[in-house]
Amino acid sequence: MIDLPDTPGPADSEWHPLDFGSTRVPPLGGAVQRINRNGNRYAIQVQLPSLSLSDALRWRARLTSAVREGARWKIRQVGLPIASFGDVRVAGAEQTGMFLTVDGGTAGAPWALGQFVNLIVGGQRYLHQMAEPGAFAADGTATLPLVEPLRVVPGDNDVIDWAPRIEGFVPQESAVMRIGSDRRGYGGFYIEEMG
Repeated sequence: MIDLPDTPGPADSEWHPLDFGSTRVPPLGGAVQRINRNGNRYAIQVQLPSLSLSDALRWRARLTSAVREGARWKIRQVGLPIASFGDVRVAGAEQTGMFLTVDGGTAGAPWALGQFVNLIVGGQRYLHQMAEPGAFAADGTATLPLVEPLRVVPGDNDVIDWAPRIEGFVPQESAVMRIGSDRRGYGGFYIEEMG
């Protein structure tokens, strides 16, 4: 897994929720049904700013490697509350569904609607988004409301990272870095979560 550079930050980014459910419309009338399936995840399209030649060469090398090995990239979450969340861990094994019970948080630390976190299981990062705002209780516990169901069953004490990264595949055609006659780099990339 290749860690893409943290700097410079993106000029623009576009999130894509990947939903594997479907809506069923009966051909002869009747109620429309929504069929939800597990496995919903995220992808992001990133446009980088104009880069110096040295930054462009660094990005080009990393993106070329990422096509083969996959990539991890730090998510920018602009406008969220600044908080120290503590050493947040899963509180209890075998959790499933759209809520995750955790402990080890900083009392009163708030999270925002739409804020991303990583659940790290077996060394792999799974990106999740908060479905509601909230805060940690005085004893450092919380039940995190998730937008999408858990895609993997975590173990007790698996880590919750509040400085999340998206981790996944980089399609070859999306790893673009053009170096212009002005000796500046122009490009971007697309990452889709693995699982």
